[in-house]
Amino acid sequence: VRLLAKKIIYSYLNLLVNSKNDLALAHILNIPDRGLGREAFTDLKHAAREKQMSIFLVATSFIRTIELGGKGYAPSPSDPLRAHIKGLSNFINFIDKLDEILGEISNP
Repeated sequence: VRLLAKKIIYSYLNLLVNSKNDLALAHILNIPDRGLGREAFTDLKHAAREKQMSIFLVATSFIRTIELGGKGYAPSPSDPLRAHIKGLSNFINFIDKLDEILGEISNP
């Protein structure tokens, strides 16, 4: 259990340091359970390949676009990532919070 916990913590930290680390993202995307399983990861991977971006950047960009609102910013109704809005939003908000906490620790 300790080894798994270390791996998860390292993966979160790795992703914060290097947002292009798709392997770290794959380890933590659904930890804790966010309803983001294999299908969500596959949809993200395909979108990343299509847009030539990292998987994390695709997820972040998608959620930020949703948060902006408005029809001009709205993703296509046929976008496969729409099925994962709630889980992706939870994931991105969690990463944002971790980043904020680590920023406070390093800049007291």
